[in-house]
Amino acid sequence: MALPRPHISQIVFIPTIFLSAGLLFFVQPLFAKLVLPFVGGSSSVWTTAMLFFQTVLLLGYIYAHLSTKYLSVFWQIALHIGLWAVALLFVPLSVKSNWIADTSTISTTNTLLIFATGVGLPFAVLSANAPLIQKWYSRSGGPSADDPYFLYSASNLGSLIALLAFPLIGEPLLGARMIGLIWAAGFVILGGMLFWSGRLARQNNIVISKSVDAAPLGAAPNNLQRLYWIILAAIPSSLMLAVTSKISADIGSFPLVWIIPLALYLVSFIIAFSGKRFISQQRQAVLIPACLIFLLFATRIEGISAVGWTNFTILIATFFVLAIIAHKRLYDARPSENHLTQFYIFMSLGGAMGGFFNSIIATHMFNDIHEVPIVIAAASILIWTGKTKPTQNDFIRAIIFAVIAISVALLLPSLIRGTLAQPNLIAVTFVGFLLIFILKNKEWQTAISLALFILVTYFATQSNHIYQSRSVFGVHRILEEDGIRKYLNGTTLHGAERISEHGTRPTPLTYYHPNGPMGRIMQAAQTPDTTSIGIVGLGVGSLTCYRQDHQKWDLYEIDPVVDDIARDPKLFNFMDQCAPDIPTHIGDARLVLAKQAPKNFDILLIDAFSSDAIPVHLITKEAIELYLSHMNDNGVLVMHISNRYFALQKPLSKIASELGLIALGTNHIPETKDDNADQASAVTVFARNQIAINRFIKDDKWRPLISNYRHLWTDDYSNLLSTLR
Repeated sequence: MALPRPHISQIVFIPTIFLSAGLLFFVQPLFAKLVLPFVGGSSSVWTTAMLFFQTVLLLGYIYAHLSTKYLSVFWQIALHIGLWAVALLFVPLSVKSNWIADTSTISTTNTLLIFATGVGLPFAVLSANAPLIQKWYSRSGGPSADDPYFLYSASNLGSLIALLAFPLIGEPLLGARMIGLIWAAGFVILGGMLFWSGRLARQNNIVISKSVDAAPLGAAPNNLQRLYWIILAAIPSSLMLAVTSKISADIGSFPLVWIIPLALYLVSFIIAFSGKRFISQQRQAVLIPACLIFLLFATRIEGISAVGWTNFTILIATFFVLAIIAHKRLYDARPSENHLTQFYIFMSLGGAMGGFFNSIIATHMFNDIHEVPIVIAAASILIWTGKTKPTQNDFIRAIIFAVIAISVALLLPSLIRGTLAQPNLIAVTFVGFLLIFILKNKEWQTAISLALFILVTYFATQSNHIYQSRSVFGVHRILEEDGIRKYLNGTTLHGAERISEHGTRPTPLTYYHPNGPMGRIMQAAQTPDTTSIGIVGLGVGSLTCYRQDHQKWDLYEIDPVVDDIARDPKLFNFMDQCAPDIPTHIGDARLVLAKQAPKNFDILLIDAFSSDAIPVHLITKEAIELYLSHMNDNGVLVMHISNRYFALQKPLSKIASELGLIALGTNHIPETKDDNADQASAVTVFARNQIAINRFIKDDKWRPLISNYRHLWTDDYSNLLSTLR
């Protein structure tokens, strides 16, 4: 039997692994969008979803390793095609319409179950393909069959294109169900390509097995090598998530912020596994410590300022360089093709461990984004090239150098404070580069010294807040400025109180000020015929001070930490002074309301944005219909849509037109320059009839929403990019 022509192998295997990776990356956002109305928009849902995908990816790699180790090529093909055929029973992807998550708790089990039963097997089949296809290629007789790792570049290119195509092309043009049908078609085509790839591998494998000149097996990797693979994979994975968190928290959750770091993460794989060397060892010796110091500099800048986009550029550029270097080290440490599947298991394990540290451990252990300096310090190991081992003297000298540098960095600001802005930041950066210069070409001493220097100087110069905590929904900070106590989640102010009013009935400030649109509506609601009000999104409870004794209020809040902050009289007094008896329903508001009997609200106010993130499932046609079912005929739906990046009145006007509602909007500009008292806000109001509007709209600052938006947002279709300002 003749060997297949080399160009035939490339024509088959490269498109196969490319398509498989594209389907793999497409299925994650696709299924997440499908389940959103059923499990809610809790951050824990996304954390659990990522945990599920990373776990199944690892299981897929283990399956590929075991099947190639213990089965002949024929049975590998038979088993994998069989699993693919069974997975066809799960496509097109869907969720049972009667599935509603438990809203009383943040249920990891519920989320894992819905993902496992909906997409588990198709995702597992796709997960196994990268190592399996590369292993089959090594049996195909194609070019570089003895070193098939170049196919991983094609795999990551497919992942990158899918990553960009879903939000930029798929969502704007198609609904989730149509995307699902196209994905299903691709999954069917993949089955044929997998069979063809396996057939080429089996044909050539028969010839190789009969050859007396077959290449000997490569040396099996030891535990130290496996640990090295895990570390090299964990660092860029953790760094990607840390950089994303830092950008979201301190610069802003601008549109699709997560795509840029993830896309660069995939590009770094493509570059590293192409086999070409883009950064020499000599340049790495300079770049790695410099990138670490620049990252330290960038992570010490807090808040939105003129340096925001400079900070963003530093974070992204330094992360990208370090990711390329780490993945190139990983590529250089790869074993022979005989141990290829084992290599991918430990590489996947490292990536999952990096993600687990950021997504699970850090959110529960730290009260701030402390994983950023920790992973920067851990990345100092990249300075080590593996050519020498550290001695006891290396450790001693490194600690001495670090102690001296830290001391100088902490003392220097007091000497330059009167002459330079941000003296702490400048001093730390300067001393860091001085440390690199002193320790150049001393790998272990530089690595250890920088790691200690980064950790100590970061934590020693942390900002002081009155209160700071962290949940899966972000970092919560309370600070005092100009006689005002403020609560911030991410970069967004969610409430404020005058310190002088502490212990008394405080005046609602910021968006909720009596002069603002929400304040005016609540004042108009202080009448005997307004008896039932619902508030989605608690903040510090500012709106509760508009409550009247005869009224029944219901509060809905997804984050228990926010409820604790609002109810703590040592922090804010709105709830304590105005409405300590109002119940708070904890959980995603849409899921909670779906399980409740009709509330007959006179006013239902939606104020559920966290930082600038948009919970799209709360502003679809189905969501608005749910809200209306809880309102009486003469009630109004009020939505606070202030946002730096999105004009949400566009899709809301279309939904109002579709449902036959009266829709009004206003963009409030404070008359005074005291931003702490009264802040600009954008608010929309929806009602079934003019009587409802006349009940609560008592001024002429409202204008009808014009429905010139083409697309109707539903649970199946939404397009955030089309609402960009």
